[in-house]
Amino acid sequence: MSNLTAEDLSNIPLIDAADIQWRVRDLIGRAITRKIWLLLLDAERRQLPVFLPIDGLPTHAPPGESMGPFLRAVCQEPTREVVCVLERPGGYGLTPADRGWLQLFASGVTEAGLGLAGMVLSQTHGTRWLPAEEWGS
Repeated sequence: MSNLTAEDLSNIPLIDAADIQWRVRDLIGRAITRKIWLLLLDAERRQLPVFLPIDGLPTHAPPGESMGPFLRAVCQEPTREVVCVLERPGGYGLTPADRGWLQLFASGVTEAGLGLAGMVLSQTHGTRWLPAEEWGS
């Protein structure tokens, strides 16, 4: 972990994929359990001081469900974009179950009227940026 404070981090914008991946590496690191983390960004792409874990995920995303209402409820002003981090033990490759969760999240972000700043996988050996072509339908 870095020696930066929460205030320091809130002043450093997350401009590109590398910035986001480094922030996730510093904040979450290697996977311990299965959960989704949300990093909320403002209009200047600075991380807000809210860091949301979603615990208790089943292996597969529930079919026909939407994360839109949840994201609308928790992502209030000044949130403009969201980073989704899928934390789960295992390797670098995405499973069909992983893709299901990432797609559910991406559609919920759109439904909530937010921007998707990116997706990152936290797995047993570290973190990695997930380009849309890997998880998209």
